[in-house]
Amino acid sequence: MTKTDRDMDMLDDLFDGAVSDPALAPSPDFMARVLADAETHQEVMRAASVSPDPTRRSKGKLFRLMHSLGGWPTLAGLATATIAGVWVGFSATFTVLPDALTDVLGSTDDYYLTYLDSGYVFGDEEG
Repeated sequence: MTKTDRDMDMLDDLFDGAVSDPALAPSPDFMARVLADAETHQEVMRAASVSPDPTRRSKGKLFRLMHSLGGWPTLAGLATATIAGVWVGFSATFTVLPDALTDVLGSTDDYYLTYLDSGYVFGDEEG
């Protein structure tokens, strides 16, 4: 929506003016130096590239899984989210989760089956 044909026409006119101005064209000597420098860097990079060693053993399954998920940054975020979830689960306030994890972790009250009398367990079976 913000781009209009008028803006594109103005940009095309600007580029046409820059191309047609001989004073803005780079000198042939400069272009030769740039291309020679580029070729030198290509040769250096080609010499520095290492071909894979066929005797090197392949990476393990855990390494491949890590890279399929996105590498170390993704696993760091996943671990952080996991730790945050565990932290919220253990330290939830009573307004969010009334008993928090006290039921799971245990409480100070111990209930034994011996405290329950037979009338409580089998109250509806009188005989």
